[in-house]
Amino acid sequence: MPQPGPPYRDALILLAGVGLPLIALGGRLILFAMHSLAMVAFPWQMDYDEGVILNASWRLAQGQSPYPPLTPDQFISSVYSPLFYALNALALKIWGLNLWSGRGLSLLGTLLAAGALIVWAAAETRSRGAGIVGAALWLALGPVIVWATFYKQDILALAFGVLGAALIAYACPPQTAPAAPGKAGAALSPLAWVALLPLVLAFWTKQSTLAALAASSLYLLGRNWRQGVRWSLVAGALLVVPFVLLNALLDGQLAVHFFLPDAEHLSPARLSRNLIALWVEHWPLLSIAAGTAVVLSGHAWRTRRILPLSLLYALISIPAVLLTNLSPHANYNHLLPALLPTCLLVGIGLAQGLTWARQQAPPAWLSPVPGPGQRPSRFGRHPVMRFLPLVGLVALLLGQPILFTPLADWYRPLAQPLGEKAHSMADLQRIVAGVPGHLVLAEDGWMALTAGKNLPYDDPAQMATQAIAGRWDESGLLAAIARHTFGIVILENDIAHETATPRWSPAVLAALQANYTTATRDIRFLEIPRPWPVSPPQPGDCPLAGGPRLVGFLVPGAGKDLPVGQTQPISLYWTTPTPAPARTGLKVSLRLRDPQGRITWQADLPPGAPAGRAWPGWPTGITVRDDIVVPVPSTTLPGNYTLSLSAYGSANGSFDPIPFTCSMDTTAGELILTRLQVIPAAN
Repeated sequence: MPQPGPPYRDALILLAGVGLPLIALGGRLILFAMHSLAMVAFPWQMDYDEGVILNASWRLAQGQSPYPPLTPDQFISSVYSPLFYALNALALKIWGLNLWSGRGLSLLGTLLAAGALIVWAAAETRSRGAGIVGAALWLALGPVIVWATFYKQDILALAFGVLGAALIAYACPPQTAPAAPGKAGAALSPLAWVALLPLVLAFWTKQSTLAALAASSLYLLGRNWRQGVRWSLVAGALLVVPFVLLNALLDGQLAVHFFLPDAEHLSPARLSRNLIALWVEHWPLLSIAAGTAVVLSGHAWRTRRILPLSLLYALISIPAVLLTNLSPHANYNHLLPALLPTCLLVGIGLAQGLTWARQQAPPAWLSPVPGPGQRPSRFGRHPVMRFLPLVGLVALLLGQPILFTPLADWYRPLAQPLGEKAHSMADLQRIVAGVPGHLVLAEDGWMALTAGKNLPYDDPAQMATQAIAGRWDESGLLAAIARHTFGIVILENDIAHETATPRWSPAVLAALQANYTTATRDIRFLEIPRPWPVSPPQPGDCPLAGGPRLVGFLVPGAGKDLPVGQTQPISLYWTTPTPAPARTGLKVSLRLRDPQGRITWQADLPPGAPAGRAWPGWPTGITVRDDIVVPVPSTTLPGNYTLSLSAYGSANGSFDPIPFTCSMDTTAGELILTRLQVIPAAN
């Protein structure tokens, strides 16, 4: 058995294997700290998903479900588990609208994952120093630095998972020998049962984060199938029972929201882009991890032992990473579940290299067992050759910092200085706050909410996916756009000349282009409603005796449901006959009648008054457009309503009906302009 070398040599080996990589990573660790602090304090939305997740948390803080039904007049995405929403809802209740709480939780998860890597690597290799290098690599990676402080649950969920698996590795270290047949083995450590808490919390933070739990279950089953079965059954119960109960409480909406991403069309091009970026910058780490995986697999095969938990975790994570990166919306944060086990395997591989270089016996579970008549490998016995693995590992680790690219390569919006971006965002937010109305359509949920607006549709990308797949009816959104329900639309990109975009379905994109125009081009693009058409889309010819001629009208969104609490715009187009009569005291009455014929809203005014040119006194041949907004108060009962128009003359205190002489639909002397199906407002 090789013996330890002189202490000074061990210290030099430790310095070379651990100290040099940490020194090389020092600059990136400083960058991690500085960028994290700046982002937690940055008062504006950076990533698109931040606003979506914030809106779900804000709803929960207001006592509303983050998983409401997906109706035509509402789409609240909330595709993730409720724990992150709940933690941030509590922070929003205490401190009001903010981004720092969610970003702080994400940063905490990033650091927690680093600490768990140290524990895990030390549990499997007895080398805390190698685990520290693996943790430092995790904190130095570009995708980690970028996504460590976004208002998103990804890294916190990963941290819970890796913490639980690290506790399993610590409580149940790799076996030194296969269990004897028929032996039950020692009772499962209490720490293994404690590990269930973070492993289950990983699922309730992001439901797809199951790799650590699955790896732990397989590992325990391989060590002792009876104990593994009991542990796995408890783990399954902790997932399934709360899910069934909560889903029932939410009328099945939890399952609906959980499986929304299933409608996405997979994109090999997106997978290729992400994997190429992963390899180009991280090939030294990936190479070390792959080599470590081969060594661990070879030892497990030769000794007939269960694969170590670290390798099981990596092998389960890889297929999941490939699948999630096929999503058309996959960004580089979808690489994080692969980078975490990569850093772990790098730490374990470095620990092996340190063990060989010090000429110490490697952990028993890594020691190959020579067969009868076999001698240990000559490679392993040669003093010089024992240094080669460590030299190669350190060389690759020292080369890794050279490959690191600017953070903007992983996330383009970071190319603009945060101070400059914050100044522009503040100017835009003041514009949004000054727009009348409380409903907006936005790709920046934070800007909308802080301006005091509501987001009935909070996730355009997911809305487009569901609409194209036929799983969500977007007619309500199309009607709202046609009615100019949204006082302003906040976009991250200019859509003026777009023919296709993953954020909007083709129908919605066309509707936005037809009904809204760009008012501001900056960090965000602000779209405002276009003026109504000069010529009437619904032509008519309805003269009034002694008054102007109604030549047409426009009822945007006609035939589509109108939610209670919203408004219905209407435009009346008038022209003067030749010669122009001069009746005075002429007024038209626009009325909204309920299913029983009762008037629920009415506006009486001279023709042209909304346009600022009240009748009479019009020049011959002029066309006047009256734009009127019909409110549907929150107290309105749902049902089939009628919007009608009539006219009368008022003189000397008397009101004389004046009929329209045309072939349009009339009831009791009133022109029927449209029928509206008023529906309950979304929750």
